Amino acid sequence: MFSLKHNDRYKHWKGDFYYRTLGISNPLFGGNCFISDDMLQEIGVCIEESTLEPITLYDLVSLPDSPRLGLYFTKTEIPYVLYQHEGEEKIWARNPNDFFGHTQAPSQDWVKRFTLKSTNTN
Repeated sequence: MFSLKHNDRYKHWKGDFYYRTLGISNPLFGGNCFISDDMLQEIGVCIEESTLEPITLYDLVSLPDSPRLGLYFTKTEIPYVLYQHEGEEKIWARNPNDFFGHTQAPSQDWVKRFTLKSTNTN
């Protein structure tokens, strides 16, 4: 089980690289969600971290002025953690198991890939 809030601040294991979370995407394929294309509007693009392929982000047409508080849809089969490097516009997408998981550092130690540094209290 993962816990993530819009604007949580995470530190990357490689150093002083800080990221803000936008939310977790809701996948539209794979039987996870039943929303037709005419109910969706494109709101941007994110980059899938492992493949560097773009993924289109969608919102519901019925909520055109909804604030961006973590409600995102993608035409994928799996959800993604959506996050941005502080001070940059590019949105990254990473599988939740990778985002919240561990990686092997050059020292051969296993470390958390992202560590929560502060959370949004709203």
